[in-house]
Amino acid sequence: MKSSIHRHGSGLLLLGLLAVPVLGYSALAKAKRTPITPQQEQVLIQGHKSWSKTSYSKRRSAVDRTLACVDAAQSKDDLKTCRKQRKEARRALRKEHHAYINRVRGQAGLPTRDEKPLRRKNRRAAKA
Repeated sequence: MKSSIHRHGSGLLLLGLLAVPVLGYSALAKAKRTPITPQQEQVLIQGHKSWSKTSYSKRRSAVDRTLACVDAAQSKDDLKTCRKQRKEARRALRKEHHAYINRVRGQAGLPTRDEKPLRRKNRRAAKA
C-alpha cells in the first residue's frame, strides 16, 4: 500500500513541477504589455457598452433566426444545418465586435489586437 501511494504521489509531484514553467511564462507575457491609463480604460469600457447596445438587434435577430430554423426542422440533418448557421452568425458577430473594438483601441491610442485563432479541441483523426 505504501509503495502505491509513493508511486502516485511522485507522479503528482512531477506534474506540479511541469506546471510551474507554464505559469512563469504567463506572468512574463503580462509583464510585456504596456499599462493602460485610467482614461484609456474608460474609453474601452464606453466602447464595449456602445457595442453591446448597438449590436443587440443583430444578436437578437440571430437568436430569432436560430429558433425559427429549429422550429422548422424536420430531421437531424436540418438541426445540424441550424447549428452551422448559428455558428456562422456568431462568428460574423465576433468579427464585427473585434473590428469595432480595434477601432476604439486605436482612438484610445492603444495597439490593435490580432484576431485570436480559434481553439480547437483535440479530436480524433477522421477515418478515411
